[in-house]
Amino acid sequence: MFLCIFFYNYMTVLDLSQGESGIIDSIDSAENYFIKFRLMEMGCLPGENITLNYYSPSRTSISITVMNYQLALRIEYAKYIVIRS
Repeated sequence: MFLCIFFYNYMTVLDLSQGESGIIDSIDSAENYFIKFRLMEMGCLPGENITLNYYSPSRTSISITVMNYQLALRIEYAKYIVIRS
């Protein structure tokens, strides 16, 4: 039996360009619930608008705007935020 899952327009917040916005679809962190709940505590909830402000000079973290405040996240946490544009 062959199971194939297709994600239509599957994007993370890291796929946005600086200044672009999207809507959070889900937090895709099945293997680590701590990351999922921590991001949700910081306001990254499904249905919220999110804007990528800029990358750090070393490209190890990003700045986003969610729920009208700026939030700095490491790349390894931000890759779990799935958005739809």
